[in-house]
Amino acid sequence: MIDEFPSVGRVDVFAEALCFVAGYGIKACLIAQDLSQIHAAYGHDEAITSNCHTRVAFAPNRIETARLLSQMTGETTVRHAHRTVSSSGASVSEPEVARPLVTPDEAMRLGSNEALIFTSGRPAIRAAKLRYYSDPSFKRLAQIAPPPKSDRIEYAPHFVDDNEEPESSAEKDPPEERQTDEQPIHVATGKPRRVKRAPAQLSFLKCAVEHGNGTPDKSKEQDVKERLL
Repeated sequence: MIDEFPSVGRVDVFAEALCFVAGYGIKACLIAQDLSQIHAAYGHDEAITSNCHTRVAFAPNRIETARLLSQMTGETTVRHAHRTVSSSGASVSEPEVARPLVTPDEAMRLGSNEALIFTSGRPAIRAAKLRYYSDPSFKRLAQIAPPPKSDRIEYAPHFVDDNEEPESSAEKDPPEERQTDEQPIHVATGKPRRVKRAPAQLSFLKCAVEHGNGTPDKSKEQDVKERLL
């Protein structure tokens, strides 16, 4: 809802998008004092009023606006009594003539509680204003206290940015401890360094050589190597 809509000035983006927003479920309520204000901002070939499905008009102050409202209401057919007097006598006829439903002066003399409603595809309606503060039903609804807390929005929705990189599983879960054959040792710098353990085959071979009788026999060592391989 935009009150005093012409005071915003010419907004070309809004004028072009007004015919598309209805397809997205968006409704606009624009309020202006007179059509001349809209014409001053968007010109006489404006499309603001053309894209409005329902138009509500109250008593205008300009005769140009009153004439436009009279043309928008349309015409009706009425019977007009016509009397003709001649030497042979008098005759009365009632021909049908066209008459505007609301003349320009009648549009300017609309009451403070009257309004003209124009809806696309429907005839014009001359209606009475509904004042919620005087109608018993609406007055009772207006006295209902607002809820202490909204029951429609509990949590703010989380919007995911397309440019935002998804959080990896490594950041969510703590890193798992992996069993490796490396054991930390301390060097001169005081920082731990991991070295690889000797393979099980070489450890077994080293144990067999160290626990041999005296000097290790090369034939026995070769025999152990062959059995391990």
